[in-house]
Amino acid sequence: LIERSPLHARYAHPRFRKQEQDFSRVTNFGSAVAALVFGGAEIDLIDGHSYASKACKEARDAALAAGRLPLLTEEKTLAYAVSDVAKAAVVSLIGTDIVPEATIIFRQAGATCRSRPDALSSDHTVLLDLKVTGTNARDVNRQFFSQGYDMQAAFMERAADSIDPKNIGRREIFYLFVEVDPPHGYSFIQVSESTLQIARKKMNAAVNLWS
Repeated sequence: LIERSPLHARYAHPRFRKQEQDFSRVTNFGSAVAALVFGGAEIDLIDGHSYASKACKEARDAALAAGRLPLLTEEKTLAYAVSDVAKAAVVSLIGTDIVPEATIIFRQAGATCRSRPDALSSDHTVLLDLKVTGTNARDVNRQFFSQGYDMQAAFMERAADSIDPKNIGRREIFYLFVEVDPPHGYSFIQVSESTLQIARKKMNAAVNLWS
């Protein structure tokens, strides 16, 4: 909406675009790791090494249609290894008393908005989102803005503010990047106030345009 145009935003919105989205093994793998770490969607193991066969494709499509995540048997070991590292990292930052995968719906400037941080601390002051990356976890700054993580952080913050107004201005937002390749190095990035100030303006502009 901000980087391209309202037409592009409408085209990308699932409410207005009825076509099926292309399946991405990379995106699906990241979602499966998040499910192993935080719960949420169930995982269907598919006996195969790729989706080249008709049977695997049909099993994949059935899982997606049922709201579950398909995962090939050859991906299982790697997914569990990455999730084990991610779990330990999450605990090191905010402990085990968290609110996982909470969908927060809020209103802003007449628009209905939604945010789903991977984890909230029990007092709602720390927000965290997990990203599984194929690049060096310490070299993710280049993708931070191109992937819109700044805007995502602004929406997460506003969502938390809507359910917990007493802690407005006191929140910390972190991204946890975990490498998909062994030994699965990881890195935290805390979103700075200067980044959030710009992201809030972009978010407000986007919501106003959408409304």
